[in-house]
Amino acid sequence: MVPKAFSKNSRLNTKFITMDLETITYNNTLIPYLLCWYDGKIKKHYFITSPAEVGDFITLNNGNVESSVLAMVLDAMKDICTRKYKGYKIYLHNFSKFDGYFLIKCLNQLGVCKPIIHKGRIISCKFKLFESNYNVTFMDSLLILPSSLRKLSESFSVETVKTHFPFHLQDINYKGPVPDIGLFDNISLLEYNNYKKQFIAPNKVWSFRDESIKYCQIDCIALYQTLVKFNQLIFNKFKLDITKYPTSFATRFSF
Repeated sequence: MVPKAFSKNSRLNTKFITMDLETITYNNTLIPYLLCWYDGKIKKHYFITSPAEVGDFITLNNGNVESSVLAMVLDAMKDICTRKYKGYKIYLHNFSKFDGYFLIKCLNQLGVCKPIIHKGRIISCKFKLFESNYNVTFMDSLLILPSSLRKLSESFSVETVKTHFPFHLQDINYKGPVPDIGLFDNISLLEYNNYKKQFIAPNKVWSFRDESIKYCQIDCIALYQTLVKFNQLIFNKFKLDITKYPTSFATRFSF
């Protein structure tokens, strides 16, 4: 039974985007170096650059880190805050914590930013670029599906399988052999050896830039596919649009 506070919908809403950020530790501070998003068809990535960038080599220093990160976010929002994505919801898994606070800090410099915060957690954030007439709203998929993305993608049997990445490697310019297993989290020796096999081919080197983009894009696609299945489940059972409800359905319904 649907509670009276919920209004039924006549059609399934698919107007949402999934987004993810990747970070490194720079001067004892976490900074984003990569932003990716996916709309169900198009996938985009934005890798941090700097004024001193030569070829694929990126030089970061205290003077350009903040401006480089801001430029990265601006490039992404210019592509999203368009007529095509008017009114879309943008989901990040764990937006209510680090990702959200970082993004809002940047978004507040780039346009009109209206976050809704409850008990110290960001529930959602409506945003419009200064130079755009189109609004989007950031939301946290973890608040409606409170589990890790790896577990969710397995539970919903999505097509895209979450991969591994050496998060303890802090050199965004690294190219060479596959990083040591100690730089990965939650990976077995068998999984690590299978991962290494992808780079056995002659002259195929492991690139931090290429592999981080691949990893981040896969996360966006896996989250999108998970939300599509969850959205369909909720709509079929209750005729509800998940994009209208920023927090968990689990406490309100019995599945």
